[in-house]
Amino acid sequence: MLIILFGKPGVGKTHIGKLLQAQYGYFFYDADIDLTPAALTAIQKEEIFSPAVENEFAEVVIARIKQLQKKHKSLIVAQAFGREVPRAKLFNTFEDAQFYFIEIPYELANQRLSARKDWVNIGYAGKIRQAYELPQVTHRVIDNSKDDAYVLQQFRQFL
Repeated sequence: MLIILFGKPGVGKTHIGKLLQAQYGYFFYDADIDLTPAALTAIQKEEIFSPAVENEFAEVVIARIKQLQKKHKSLIVAQAFGREVPRAKLFNTFEDAQFYFIEIPYELANQRLSARKDWVNIGYAGKIRQAYELPQVTHRVIDNSKDDAYVLQQFRQFL
């Protein structure tokens, strides 16, 4: 089984991935570990990924998923995937994948982002949100605005 968690910055993709890993024993892959040099440069400059940068990154993620699937029967991937073209590449490559769009109110996302100590600050997250393309690929929506039990309850309906 392949689960792909995606959504805007600060919605809790990584948290949910780790939660599902702990609850169900899935292998969790945070795709940010494979950010390309061009993606890292864009992040450093707080720029939105160009379509070329995002597509290149999607190819790296696809290759990594294929590699991980050889070792792990059940896999969870978390990444923003802000444009539809990279999402569609994943969707077409992994036809058995289940896509979950994670949502929370912006105020809560900003609270969570302000508590984090990584590369996504509230200002940069705002830029990303403005450029984020709403998903067209077949997906389910998970509301992450409450506690872990609420998130798990939603996943149990789908798994």
